[in-house]
Amino acid sequence: MRAAFGIAAAAAAIATVGDLLMLWVANALRPDMRLSAPSPGLLRLGAVLGVTAIPLYGIGWAAAAARAAPALGCVAPWVMVAGGIGAVVGAYVHAATAWLIEAQMRSGTPAPTPLASVMDAGARLTVPWGVAAVAVLLASGALGWAARRGAVPRGWIVTNPAVVTVLLASLGAVTELGRAFVVPTAPNVAHLLFFATARRTSRG
Repeated sequence: MRAAFGIAAAAAAIATVGDLLMLWVANALRPDMRLSAPSPGLLRLGAVLGVTAIPLYGIGWAAAAARAAPALGCVAPWVMVAGGIGAVVGAYVHAATAWLIEAQMRSGTPAPTPLASVMDAGARLTVPWGVAAVAVLLASGALGWAARRGAVPRGWIVTNPAVVTVLLASLGAVTELGRAFVVPTAPNVAHLLFFATARRTSRG
């Protein structure tokens, strides 16, 4: 189980690096950010890192579901499924975001913020974002309930990906730099913190 959480944590770290590379490229298009222009190849690198790493979150969600199984019972497999859906759809969102940034580079019309960029993209991004968010919320809620029942560490009540994402996004929304980098990376950073914490508290 420690190995599963370790793989998922490493994947989340890689995906976070991918996020930051893509955001550097996107935000460098904004004159107000005053960022040095990176190599265009970093966008593709960031996309590849995220698309290949994010699906591995499913391994961590499977381990979390197995650990919470004594409290969740027949619901445990559905936690694994929900986490897996969030991971697969999340990988698509990462790829679609890269395509969007590439289109902005070609047109020379960057969005004012990463969030505005997602909203402007319409259903092709907002719908999968919503699906991934709901899947992670349901899986995280189940883990929080299992934590209250004592099947997993009580810390999972606040370290599950849904809660940490909200906390990070709230903190990041306070500043322009936070809105540009912290808010968009919050989901992957939240998974990193959760899987790393879960690994530290696992025995086998």
